[in-house]
Amino acid sequence: MLLLSLCSFFTTAKLIYQMNRIFSVLFLTLGLFMSQSNAQAPLIQVIHNSPDPAAATVDIWFDATRIADDLSFRNATEYITGAAGTHDISITSSTATDTAGAVAKFTVNLTANTNYVVVADGMVNTTGYTPATAFDLKIYNMGLETAGNANQIDMLVHHGSTDAPTVDIRTQDLGTALVDDIAFGEFQGYVNLNDEDYIIRVTDATGATVVKSYLANVNELGLAGGAIVAVASGFLDPSVNNNGPAFGIWVAPAAGGAMVELAEVTNPPRVQIIHNSAGAGADSVDIYLDAVKVADNLKFREATAFIDAFPGARTVSVAAPNSTDTVGAVAQFPVTLSADETYIVVANGLVNTTGYSPAAAFDLSIYAGAKEAATNGAGKVDLLVHHGATDAPVVDVRGEDTTTVLVNDIAYNTFASSGYLELDTLDYVIRIATADGSTIVQSYTAPLNTLGLGGAAITVVASGFLDPSVNNNGPAFGLWVALASGGGLVELPVVSATSVNKAEQSLETFTVFPNPSEGDVNVAFDLRSNSDVSLDIINVNGQIIETQELGQLAKGSYTETMNLDLSTGLYLLRIRTNNTIQTKMITIK
Repeated sequence: MLLLSLCSFFTTAKLIYQMNRIFSVLFLTLGLFMSQSNAQAPLIQVIHNSPDPAAATVDIWFDATRIADDLSFRNATEYITGAAGTHDISITSSTATDTAGAVAKFTVNLTANTNYVVVADGMVNTTGYTPATAFDLKIYNMGLETAGNANQIDMLVHHGSTDAPTVDIRTQDLGTALVDDIAFGEFQGYVNLNDEDYIIRVTDATGATVVKSYLANVNELGLAGGAIVAVASGFLDPSVNNNGPAFGIWVAPAAGGAMVELAEVTNPPRVQIIHNSAGAGADSVDIYLDAVKVADNLKFREATAFIDAFPGARTVSVAAPNSTDTVGAVAQFPVTLSADETYIVVANGLVNTTGYSPAAAFDLSIYAGAKEAATNGAGKVDLLVHHGATDAPVVDVRGEDTTTVLVNDIAYNTFASSGYLELDTLDYVIRIATADGSTIVQSYTAPLNTLGLGGAAITVVASGFLDPSVNNNGPAFGLWVALASGGGLVELPVVSATSVNKAEQSLETFTVFPNPSEGDVNVAFDLRSNSDVSLDIINVNGQIIETQELGQLAKGSYTETMNLDLSTGLYLLRIRTNNTIQTKMITIK
């Protein structure tokens, strides 16, 4: 019995020992397996970018495993799990049952924890193509499935157009190179784009010549947080490439599927923005079209150049200077822009209306049909007039002889209804008159020839306040010129309202007080010589509603009181002598 018990014990012990060895080996093996499983298998996205009809639809094989079935030109797979090590990627016809007779076979070495973007470019049959670029795979080993920032899009760029030169990809203003000097077959690393819509330019390597322009409407495509591959695809000149597919930029999302073509822009809307808001609350502003900043720290009496915009319903936002987005914008305005159209947008009015008379709210005035150059060449200047002075009445713009009406009855915040004036490239005197033409408010020189504006299209803006004293002592009224190239506006010089030399004018000084007034106003003036004197009150429509004849007065200083019974509003007070006419704006409270 004891012997039996000992035998049983040793047998049991041996069994336990053997089981311990088995479990040790098992745990060691399991540990090794778990250690290996922590390494992520390589992921592969394949993009079919070969425009050859001989490879219009293909199957993709990873070694002997078909990983893409019936993959068509300008389609992509999702990211597919591969295996680390050396492998074959084979391209076969879509009817193949194995890789025997593959169209092309490529040996690749894949590393764990790596994402690969594989683009098939070139032609299987190179006959009839210029250049005759053979079918090949281009591989990028830092692919992304998602963006690093949920509010951005990470875009990898690949040049896959056989007959396109080395190019840059730039923003719409041609200033920033998103991709610099990319040649056929190359990738350039991921570009981080905000979740916005862009116009991008494909230019030559110098950035000077635009080859193509595209709408990169990443926001509208809902790609925020995603990673995409933008591929230059097709032929710049199909006529020497078997009339193959035309050049374009096509986008493959990480999820694969049919690639999305970016819309080519041949004639996008063109927009110039002129800052003419004289109020202190908008001395300098940022301007956005949708979420894209198109003007940074645009100052009062400055203009942008003409810039490309997206067609369709858009939003113009005016934000504080040095802004980073449109959150908290000073003002926002919906606009609808059409392709093949050019616009001038003038910002007028006041952000903060306190202390201004009248209290005209901040607004945009938009003119469609704008010009960037004179229609008929260097001998002409095309001139558009805009009324942007909040406290100025309806006026005419007249020639030097005062009888020629250049612009008739233009009101605040409007453009001349007659559109552009086509003028010879000369120096002119122009008169600002009341709507009926009876009173010259002010006269200006328009030195088109002296300023070298032959061939230009310009916008002349009435700017500032006729009466700064009731408008927070803001900038005084004047005429300012915006050039198509943008930049600071150019002031037109003031000239006398009459052809009489100042030394010969009988009227020396002229002031009105109080202004604003509740009724009666005092008119103080100095005469250099004896003269007949009359005082007129003119409404905003140019009608003389009251006249006070003072008769002939001797040389000297005078103060006359006009007892006015007028409705609240703006009026012109005009003084007339034998050879002088002057006017001032008055406000009745």
